Amino acid sequence: MNRRRAALLLIAPFSSLAQQQRKQPGLLVEVVEARSERTQGKIVLDGVIRNVGTRSLSKLILLFDLLDADRKTISRRRGSIDQARFEPGDESEFHFFVADHARAVECSIHAEHAGGNEVDVLKPGPYPIN
Repeated sequence: MNRRRAALLLIAPFSSLAQQQRKQPGLLVEVVEARSERTQGKIVLDGVIRNVGTRSLSKLILLFDLLDADRKTISRRRGSIDQARFEPGDESEFHFFVADHARAVECSIHAEHAGGNEVDVLKPGPYPIN
């Protein structure tokens, strides 16, 4: 029992360090506009995002969670924006198509950039799927 407790005390500081490394300060994007609709057996996700952080982002990837009526994630899709480097103040449009999920009624937006580092998102939704 004492060995287990000692091992946990040694490991605990490193687990929080790993979480802090994945989330870096100054990485912040805002969803300026978002709309989603069903068409021809697909869900079309369109919108505009803006880098409102203090640092440039390379290889920004948007993550779209499709949510059911209980707001539980039923699918997660990802796609990168067109710009390789996303500077503070820049805006970028996004246009994605994903397979239709009959139970999906809303979607929320998350982001990460090069190396899988999490980026905070202002106004992540959820947004209705029309």
